[in-house]
Amino acid sequence: MKASKRSEIKNYIKISPTLISGGQPNENHIRELCRNGIKTVINLGLTGADYSVKAEKNICLDSNVTYIHIPVDFMNPEKEQLLLFFEHMKRHSSDVIFVHCAANKRACCFLALWGELYLGWSRQQADEHIKKIWGINDVWSAFMKQMRSDLEFSS
Repeated sequence: MKASKRSEIKNYIKISPTLISGGQPNENHIRELCRNGIKTVINLGLTGADYSVKAEKNICLDSNVTYIHIPVDFMNPEKEQLLLFFEHMKRHSSDVIFVHCAANKRACCFLALWGELYLGWSRQQADEHIKKIWGINDVWSAFMKQMRSDLEFSS
C-alpha cells in the first residue's frame, strides 16, 4: 500500500512485514489493502457502528481475502473474544494480516497480548505497542491484567 494511503488509515502501524493494524479503513483503503498483499482481515469493530463499512466483507471476499469479524464491545471486552482472535491468528499465521477496529485501540491491545504470548514480546514491548496508540483506560487496563493472569503470561 502506498505511504499516502496508509497514512490515511487512523493509527496505522506496520508491526512486521506480515502483521499490520489500524483504525477502520474506508472502502478505498480496504480495496488497496487487498490489492497490495493483505490475505486476511480481522475486524474487531462492532457491526452496524457509525464507523463501520457495510461492504467490507464483500470487498475482501471478492478479492480472495479472508475476512474475520469478531465484534468486541469497547467497554466490555471478553476473554472468549481474545481466544477466538488467537485461534484465527494461528490459523492464518502464514498470511499477511490486517487487524483493525474503529481506532486501533481494541486491535492494539489484542495484538499486544498476542505478541507477549506468541511472538516473544516482553511485557514492556507489549505495553509500548499500546502506548503508540493510546493511554489505555480502566476497562482495558483491567482486561489486560486479567488476561495476563488467566493465560499465565510471563512478566
